[in-house]
Amino acid sequence: MSLNLASSIVRNSTTNSTTNTPSINNHVSVHVRSTKDRTKKDDDDKLELDDIPTSLPEQKRDFPEPISEFPAAQPPPLQPYPAINYVMPYQSKIPEFEHTLLGFYRELLGKNKALLAALIEPSSRAIFTIEQLAILISILTSTNDVAIETSPITKCCGVHKILENIDRILVNGTDFKIEFNEIYNYMMNSGVSLIHITHM
Repeated sequence: MSLNLASSIVRNSTTNSTTNTPSINNHVSVHVRSTKDRTKKDDDDKLELDDIPTSLPEQKRDFPEPISEFPAAQPPPLQPYPAINYVMPYQSKIPEFEHTLLGFYRELLGKNKALLAALIEPSSRAIFTIEQLAILISILTSTNDVAIETSPITKCCGVHKILENIDRILVNGTDFKIEFNEIYNYMMNSGVSLIHITHM
């Protein structure tokens, strides 16, 4: 398709004017140049593909090959790892602890009803003597170095005759509640009072 613009210029003595009248037709012009008409410059512009390298140059290795202690076909042997023990040391003492605790419960039930009511805390934990409590702690901690510090319970009319407060429990010279916290919680959950002791 080509676009022809026909122009006519009209001149007169007073004005100069130009009239452009465009016209559109359906003719397409194609110019084909033969290979004979190709100039030498076109040949110079042709890309020389033979000069492009097709592979990367080999790089020199400046470091030696790694030396393996084991043959390529044999993997290195597996190292044995020690078994992880998920059982706490005191858990092996639980059967002995429960057997001893059951015997102390039987002694407690043999007392008269009035005294029995005083030796059960509102939290349903049983109150034992200082000797019994020391035995229970020594079983779970596997040591005989147990010291229980107590103080009397004062009332409006005097000192409590049956119970005393536990101020601190020392095991191997350390605070039982801090250093043996898991055993402390286990004894509390087993129904043993670690707040009071009794003289009866």
